[in-house]
Amino acid sequence: IAADLMGVEGVRIYRDSAFFKQPGAAATPMHQDNNYMLLDTDRSITAWIPLREVTASTGSLHFISRSHTLDNRGKTAKQNLKAAYRLGLEEMTYGGIGLGDVTFHAGWTLHNAPPNDTRDTREAMTMMYYEDGAVIVNPFGTDPTGHLNQYFGGQKTGETADTPFNPLVYTKDS
Repeated sequence: IAADLMGVEGVRIYRDSAFFKQPGAAATPMHQDNNYMLLDTDRSITAWIPLREVTASTGSLHFISRSHTLDNRGKTAKQNLKAAYRLGLEEMTYGGIGLGDVTFHAGWTLHNAPPNDTRDTREAMTMMYYEDGAVIVNPFGTDPTGHLNQYFGGQKTGETADTPFNPLVYTKDS
């Protein structure tokens, strides 16, 4: 599914994460997953998978429609959010998400989640995928050492992100 949505021949896993938003937890700020990934590709996608029913009150995701089409590279989410508002891009939510549902959003999609205003913990998993062949970059010029060690097994900028940390999980040839 990720390969088809991104329009690529091969897909690697960037990371998987569990997100448990406790009762009363604050809003998750507007962000873009690609700003964390340090890859040279625009072809990345996140699958957001609820582990129990998610209601609008527990912190269902909000998205800025078409924000992934902006000239996002090398800019912070704050800069991209200003551009999205100037262009009148709409913030959307789909309300609740049932158990067994999955949402997918492109890596440059601006998104956030409101606070959890319930007594229930919002439980979700994410799987982040990227196009096979992507190269590690450092667009913000910060020290990427910790990130490179955690997500790319210590590889350096300029190298292809193809480590055992990032297994190839799909190719159209297989």
